Amino acid sequence: EVRQLLAAPAAPAAPAAPTARAAASEVVTSGSSQRTAAMGSEQVMPQHLASNNEAVELYAGASVDVGSHHFRVVDQLGSGSYSTVWLVEILDRRPGEGNAGATKDEQRVALKDVLCKNHTALRQALYEVQLMLGLERKRLLDDTPPSKLRLPLCLTYEVHPNALGSAVRTAMTCLPGEQLDGWLRKAADAASQSDAVAASVGRAPPTWTSHLQRGCEMASLMVRQLGPTLDYLSTMAWHRDVNSHNIMVSSAARGMLSPSDTSMQASFWLCDLGLAVDSHTWVSQNGEGPMGGAWRTTDIGGDCRYWPPGAWMLHCFGAEYLEERLDYCRQYRTRLDVHGLGITAIEVLCSTALSSYLSGTGAAAGAHGAPWAQLMEAWQKYRETVGLWWEMIYSVFSEGGDFGPIHTWFTQNDAPEQTIRMLDNLHQALCACIGCSDPSSGRTLRVLVELTHSSSVMELQEACALLEEAEVLRVEEMLRQTPLKIAEEDEAGLDEEEEQEEPPRAPASAVASRAQSSKAALLQEAADAKRWAEKLAMLTAAFRECRPAPDGKKTSSDASAGSANLVAAPGG
Repeated sequence: EVRQLLAAPAAPAAPAAPTARAAASEVVTSGSSQRTAAMGSEQVMPQHLASNNEAVELYAGASVDVGSHHFRVVDQLGSGSYSTVWLVEILDRRPGEGNAGATKDEQRVALKDVLCKNHTALRQALYEVQLMLGLERKRLLDDTPPSKLRLPLCLTYEVHPNALGSAVRTAMTCLPGEQLDGWLRKAADAASQSDAVAASVGRAPPTWTSHLQRGCEMASLMVRQLGPTLDYLSTMAWHRDVNSHNIMVSSAARGMLSPSDTSMQASFWLCDLGLAVDSHTWVSQNGEGPMGGAWRTTDIGGDCRYWPPGAWMLHCFGAEYLEERLDYCRQYRTRLDVHGLGITAIEVLCSTALSSYLSGTGAAAGAHGAPWAQLMEAWQKYRETVGLWWEMIYSVFSEGGDFGPIHTWFTQNDAPEQTIRMLDNLHQALCACIGCSDPSSGRTLRVLVELTHSSSVMELQEACALLEEAEVLRVEEMLRQTPLKIAEEDEAGLDEEEEQEEPPRAPASAVASRAQSSKAALLQEAADAKRWAEKLAMLTAAFRECRPAPDGKKTSSDASAGSANLVAAPGG
């Protein structure tokens, strides 16, 4: 069905009877020449222009038609300033388009309802739809694996005129899990509660730094999963709103990720292309040269808590001020999504550990905790400061007030310079933590610095390659440590078992025999685990030798390594 939708021929613009419908056609056709090379020549088809004069109100239990689908609204998934996302269930389709055999989950999709009060908003809402369709078309033509595009898939859409302007309703695949920011809050609360319970029963709680290992692993996994998606997206558009609220996290096995699940079970997805812009016209437009482009005149978008310094410079002092500062200008023009992903990764790394650090429920960290404490302090300062700025902007935005005083305050308090100083403190703390980290974590921390530094030129492909190598290092270290840990735990367990008082009726010989038998069995298991570790280490080494270089060129050892006939999935 998606292939048929994508292959549908372009239709001429609809008649300009209702104003909203005429505007919808004009919106797409007016900008089509700029996006033809990347996205094709989509227009608003007649079947996507609603014939009714008013959109059906959406609420739980309501029935609504969008395109060829008939839906029943199940529940509200979330809402923003101008849009609401609903969980809906497919009831039926037009004749010949039945969904027999579909599971309940397959019949449930997300319906995004965007209110467009003006022509600009309508253009942006329709661009989001066309971008999703264009990405899917490009993926099919490139024969790109679906796993590389961790975004929702557009099923159908419709434009409705209404009293306030128009509404664009888009049905798309429903991403699994929950929003990452909400999950991080739950994980932090769970860690604090666990530490408090341990302290209340006289058991020593884990150190607050113990949460950093899991945070580091999850941050690495998130960048490795979403980096390719953003890199693929950048050939057509910049997302401009990468943050923990627009990232979904789930368990690859069970759907919802529990705070107690291991980090490697996490699966990340990117959502909400509502602020995306054409990546070609953004940086250069109408032959204006390297400093031309839509970035100079387009409203700054996204959550200001994830803005790079260049966004604050543009907000406070304008485009000419920013273009004189080359690194910050380049970061704003071409690395908005890279910076947003990097700040989100630092958030994933620090959130749970910071909660335990501030609550005082975790045990002291010891001598090696000083650099990590420096990182906690730097992250807390950054989050509290930009969080206050976000509240100031959002309060005016949501209540319809005057932005003048807020803009003056940011300018007088030099928000750009404050942001630079806070990011410098974060980078210094991350670099200090590299010195007291294992090789895998140290490499991850280095990547986080590169993703968020204004002078960095590291691209997402290189970052993901470094993190893949870091994951191999982590697995190698885990395999080296596992047999030793098993043997130590077995010995400790046997010693404890031998010290426990046995029932008086059990003969001493039976006790000795059972202990000796258990010890022999456990030592055999440890030996087996060591042999498996050696085999896996050999496979890991072979995998690293036959991996292609980051630029796609094979290394000199590829010819000989290829004869091993090894097939390894990304990430080892």
